[in-house]
Amino acid sequence: MNFDFSHSRTDLNSRERIIKSNDVSFSSFRQELQQHVNNFLNRIQIRHTEFTLDRIDSSFAVLENRSNGQLRNVPIDIIPPDAKDGDILKFEMGSYFIVHDLTEIARAEIRNLMKELRKQP
Repeated sequence: MNFDFSHSRTDLNSRERIIKSNDVSFSSFRQELQQHVNNFLNRIQIRHTEFTLDRIDSSFAVLENRSNGQLRNVPIDIIPPDAKDGDILKFEMGSYFIVHDLTEIARAEIRNLMKELRKQP
């Protein structure tokens, strides 16, 4: 089913009548469309978000959103098999991939912080 959203409000009203005449309620159409829009926006947001691999449990991986600290559980089969705790991941094309340069930067920052902590009396 293809929809062209470039029409005016009058066209939407006529489409509403057509949809109702086909025994499909317009409100359910709107709800379904809103759900698709929300899913799309979530995918865009996830795509541009970096995650730290917190840990891997038996059937899922726990990822921490680097921008807001929220944790999320994801199926282990969409995590790279060579991923380790602390790796920085991004989501693309239905799976996560390791961002090696960011992972190395994050690990170097942690090493430096640990050195500084050891220096303090």
